[in-house]
Amino acid sequence: WKPSTTRSQHSKSTLFLSSTTNVSQVTCANNSTYKEQTRFLANNVELKMIDNPEVCSSGVIIKSCSFSDSPESLEALNHAITTFKVDTVLVIDNERLTSDLRQQF
Repeated sequence: WKPSTTRSQHSKSTLFLSSTTNVSQVTCANNSTYKEQTRFLANNVELKMIDNPEVCSSGVIIKSCSFSDSPESLEALNHAITTFKVDTVLVIDNERLTSDLRQQF
């Protein structure tokens, strides 16, 4: 499944969702800090991809925290997908998350 986001000609990325840490635990208390750090990291990754054609052609795998049913968790994942300009999302064993992300993108 591929979200319909605008892509930079210099970058490829993939978001892989799997972990034991819950995204809502991270974002509920520090949502603005999480978003700022995500933007900073995405910017640096894009700069690296622009400067290095080998890195650009290989793409990036982004490992995210696991998903919970909270709105904060979905918001954090949406923010990461948008900020990193993700073109492919792999969701393992979570039909609700797949459905929610398809509605968003």
